[in-house]
Amino acid sequence: MNATERGRDGTIPFLFGLTKRELQSVVEQITGESVVSFEASPAPAGHKAHLGIHAETVCVLFTYTSPSGRARSAMVVAKRNYKAGRTEAHHYRYLTAQGMPVARTYGDITDGEGREVIFLEYLEGVPDNSHTFLNDTNDVHDFLALAARFNCVRPSPEYADGLKRLDWLAYLRRWTPEKLDDIWTASCRGKLGDELQELCSESKNTVNRLPRLAERLAEMVSRINIGFVHGDFFPHHTGRRLNSGEMVAFDFEDIGLAPWCTDVARWLGPPDDLLARCASRKDLAGVYLEEYARNGGERVAPSQLLDEAQALWLTYSLLDPDWWYHVFSITENERIREQCRRELYARLSDLVRSPW
Repeated sequence: MNATERGRDGTIPFLFGLTKRELQSVVEQITGESVVSFEASPAPAGHKAHLGIHAETVCVLFTYTSPSGRARSAMVVAKRNYKAGRTEAHHYRYLTAQGMPVARTYGDITDGEGREVIFLEYLEGVPDNSHTFLNDTNDVHDFLALAARFNCVRPSPEYADGLKRLDWLAYLRRWTPEKLDDIWTASCRGKLGDELQELCSESKNTVNRLPRLAERLAEMVSRINIGFVHGDFFPHHTGRRLNSGEMVAFDFEDIGLAPWCTDVARWLGPPDDLLARCASRKDLAGVYLEEYARNGGERVAPSQLLDEAQALWLTYSLLDPDWWYHVFSITENERIREQCRRELYARLSDLVRSPW
C-alpha cells in the first residue's frame, strides 16, 4: 500500500489513521470554501514538519477540487500529541482571538485513543543553529519582538485557570547537588561522549559550589514578577509565513505563567563574553523592552531585565541537566540522544563558566 492509499476501514495510514470524512471540515477550513473531493498524501521530499519531543508530526499535501471544478493544492502540518486529552488547540484559538502572531490552525480532530490532532499552516523554518541565528540581526530582532508580544498577554480568568504554573522557585528549592553529581560522574566515565568527559573531568570542583549558587538564585527568582510566557521559546518553535515573511510562534505544550522574562532569559542572560550575538545584550534588551512597552507592558529598566534574565539563565543551567539526562537515559533515538548531549554540554559549560 502506498502512502496515498486508504486502509480497508477507510483510514489514511500515514495521517494517524484518520478518515476522509473526519478530514473534510479541515480541508474546507484550509481552502475557505466547500470541497467536492480531495486526496491527502505526504508532502514532497525536502518539506519538513515541525518536530517535537511530546508529539509526532507529518507534513501533508492536500489536493482538492472546488465546486467550479478547479483543482488546487495546499500543504499543512498535522501534529498529534502522544498523550490523550486537551493539549494545544485551545491555546491557538485563544491567542488567535487576541491577535497574537501564531501559526494558523485549520481545525483539530480527536483520534480513536483520545489524542488531539491539530492542523497548522506550513511555515518557513528559522535557522536553529544558535550561532547562525544569534548573529542574524533581522531574526534576533523579530524573535525578541515576538517574545515581547507574548509576554504582554493578560489572560482572562477563565483561560488563566487552565494554564500551567512554571514555578522555578519551587524547582530550585527541591534541587539537590546529588542529581548533578550523578551527571558529572557519568560524564567523567565517558558515558555521555568525549566532550562532556573532558569538560567535567577538568571541572570537578564546580559541583561543590553549586548549593550556594542555588540559594542565591532562589533569592533572586522569588522577587521576579510573574507573567504570561511561551515556556519553550526557541528558534525552532517559530517560523516565517510563506507569503509575508512574518515571524510567528507555535508549539504551546509548555505555555503558562512564570517569571515574566523567562522566554528571553536564555538569549539575554549570558554575559557578552560567553555568548556571541549580533549586538550587545544591553542593546538587544532595548529591542525587547521597546516592543514590550509598545504592546502595553509596564516600563522596565534595562538593568533590571538583564539581572533577572541572568538569574533565570543560570537557573536553566542548574535545573535543565537533570531533564536532558533523564531523556538521554530513556530514549533509543540517536537524534534525540545527540540533542541531549549538546544540551548537557551547553548547560554544564554555563555552570563551569558562571560569573557567580
